[in-house]
Amino acid sequence: MTTTSRNGFTLVELVVVILIMGIMAISVYPRFISADSETAQSQRDMLLALSHLVQLQSMQDTVNSSTLCPTIVLSATQAGIATTNPCLASASFSADVNDPNQIQFGSEASLAVSGATLPLLLRFDSWGRPTGACANGCTFTLTQSSATFKVCLHASGFIQ
Repeated sequence: MTTTSRNGFTLVELVVVILIMGIMAISVYPRFISADSETAQSQRDMLLALSHLVQLQSMQDTVNSSTLCPTIVLSATQAGIATTNPCLASASFSADVNDPNQIQFGSEASLAVSGATLPLLLRFDSWGRPTGACANGCTFTLTQSSATFKVCLHASGFIQ
């Protein structure tokens, strides 16, 4: 009695696997290649970096924090570190696309905040906790076309 061993796959099995992989690739491709998604994600990352920067400045300089007032000015279309009147309610910055401490959200993007209203001045105390309108925590939602990203600022100062 002889036994034959089968090595490999049949042509039908290979065609079915290739067909399934092709369908999956077509349906997943737009999620990974969307330029809007990449732009919104990079702007979210920039907002995280600005928040961490201002938080660290507030925590490190406890002697002059009442005169330096590290502040982020947030509006629906832009965000940046205040350069004019940072300690006052009129804190602002001059828009400059080359300034790494500023984010211009563009015409198709917008920023919304739950827990506070825009425009918003974001400041931290010497412990790194948010003060003012975000003292109880805020969630920043950045939307660009179909892409939506969030930054959560907890009352304890944790930013994610």
